[in-house]
Amino acid sequence: PSIELHAPTDPQDGIVTSTELFAQHGKTDRGMHLRMKNVDILGNLTARAQDPLLVLVVLNDHESWGAGRSIVDFFAMIGEFTHPQNQTSVAILTSDATEFDAIHAHMQNEIHRFAQFNLILRHDFAAAGLTRGNRKADELQAARRRMLARYRNYLLLSTLETWHEHVLWLDSDVHVVAPTLVTKIIKADRDIVQPICFWGDPPSTHEYDYNAWVGGRQHMGGLSTPPDGFVRLDSVGGTFLYVKADIHRQGVRFPHFYTIGADWDKDGTDGIETEGLCYEAHFLGYRCWGMPNDPVYHVSD
Repeated sequence: PSIELHAPTDPQDGIVTSTELFAQHGKTDRGMHLRMKNVDILGNLTARAQDPLLVLVVLNDHESWGAGRSIVDFFAMIGEFTHPQNQTSVAILTSDATEFDAIHAHMQNEIHRFAQFNLILRHDFAAAGLTRGNRKADELQAARRRMLARYRNYLLLSTLETWHEHVLWLDSDVHVVAPTLVTKIIKADRDIVQPICFWGDPPSTHEYDYNAWVGGRQHMGGLSTPPDGFVRLDSVGGTFLYVKADIHRQGVRFPHFYTIGADWDKDGTDGIETEGLCYEAHFLGYRCWGMPNDPVYHVSD
């Protein structure tokens, strides 16, 4: 596909911005990739060496943040993380042009605190008939999960830098995260980690992310937690998902098909998108872990 590059701007207050237009499959309008780099931070090699983190978010439009929320609330939440902001890059993929503009406008207010931003507009993988209201319907799950896998992989491959050491996948509608959680996970030095996700507001104990399980689909809420706070998982969800960056670089990504039971001429029955990540990882000797005692919270709408 043809690609149109717009030359980077001259640094303004230490910020370099560039845009790239790219062809979308089956679409006449082009996608857009906007990059904002804080050269003052990125030029500091000492800063680069201290656990650089890439936060990745895939969303549809303004409704994806949850009722009454927006990109402003997202940055307010991650702005409270104890992981240093100058060690943090953020990359967001949206399928809506209006939301792209809103995110871009707010990113201009935030970039001075962060290392790097990427913002991508792409909508050519969208599943027909899928809405926020029906996204949990059983008959739409194959198309929805395949779409999410494609968007996740595209976002990852388009924004992961050689100097990133840690990757955090965040659902746009996760609205409560303990400020110390990312720091705690990085210090634990585990391969792939997902904390338990509850529905609503604290102190809710209604488990939300049922893609995180072990064995015969036993979810984190029913597991006994050892003293170190970590339990083994065979599958993870994507509400809040930590992955060591080098594991992604080695090819552990999000399958866009049901991997378990697949054959040359047919799809399998399990292991699509996030649920296939641990399956891929274990062949390389990596393990997935859950944190039942460190909840994050997903909006209730």
